[in-house]
Amino acid sequence: MADETTASGKEPHYAVLNDETEHRRLFGWWKSLEDNRGERAELRRCATPEEVLPAKAFHRLCRILPQWEQQDLLALAVVAGVLAHVENAGGGSFARQLGTPREDGDKALFSELRFQQLLAAHDHGEFFQRLRRAVQQADRKADIHCLADGILHWARDRADATAAQPSQRFRYTWARDYFQPTLKLAQGE
Repeated sequence: MADETTASGKEPHYAVLNDETEHRRLFGWWKSLEDNRGERAELRRCATPEEVLPAKAFHRLCRILPQWEQQDLLALAVVAGVLAHVENAGGGSFARQLGTPREDGDKALFSELRFQQLLAAHDHGEFFQRLRRAVQQADRKADIHCLADGILHWARDRADATAAQPSQRFRYTWARDYFQPTLKLAQGE
C-alpha cells in the first residue's frame, strides 16, 4: 500500500497478501473490532485457533478473504485471533520489529530463543500461542498486513515446504528480518 513503509523507507514485500483490495478489506475488518469491543473480546479470549472458528468476527473475516477460508481455515483463524490482540497498527515487518533492540540495551525485543521457537512451531495452535505472546511483547503494535501475510505465508509453506525457493520461504524471510536490526547495530550502521 502506498501509505505503508518499512524502516528502510521501502514498501513492505508481501509473500501472500499482494492484493490491494484484500489489504483494504483486512484493515477495515481490523478497524471494525475497535467499534465492536465485544467481538474483539471474544477473539481475545480464544486460546486456540479452533476456539476462534465459531466467533462472529471470524466469519466476517472469512467473507472478505474467501480464498483462505477454502485453503486453510485454521490459518485464517490464527489471523483473526492474533490481530484481535493488536491495538496499534504500524511498524513494518513484524519479524524486524521483534528483532529490534530494546531502548534500554542491545537485546532484541523478543528473545532469540523465543523467536526460534516461533519459527519452529509444529501446528496452528502452537504458532497461534507464540504469535500472541510476540504481539504482547511488542506492546500490541504490529503492521496488520505484514503480520497477516506472515501467518498465511507460514501456513502456505507448512502445506507445501518445497513450493518456493528457499530464500522465499517463511522461516528464511522472517529470520532475515529479525536479525537485520541487531546485525546492523553490531556492524555500526
